[in-house]
Amino acid sequence: MKQISDPASRAAAWRGYTLEQLYIRRAEVYARKEIEKYRLSVSAETMRESTPLLGGNGSGFMGRMSGWFTYLEYGLVAYRVLRRFMPGKKRKK
Repeated sequence: MKQISDPASRAAAWRGYTLEQLYIRRAEVYARKEIEKYRLSVSAETMRESTPLLGGNGSGFMGRMSGWFTYLEYGLVAYRVLRRFMPGKKRKK
């Protein structure tokens, strides 16, 4: 029959990490984080360049229409603001 060790005795036997091991782990985590940040920025830049709605070099119909979307958005926002702060005259029945 296999002897099951007590978790308390196992925890007491572990003496923790050395200072060198902590430095190595911290360097690994930092390197992993920087690599992921770089990969994310490259991915976002590629998506931005290939999408005309995000200001990329879109050619064709969608590339030409993407310039109009900003004007339409400004017009829609202005309409909503005017409608909220300057309510129209209500007709009395």
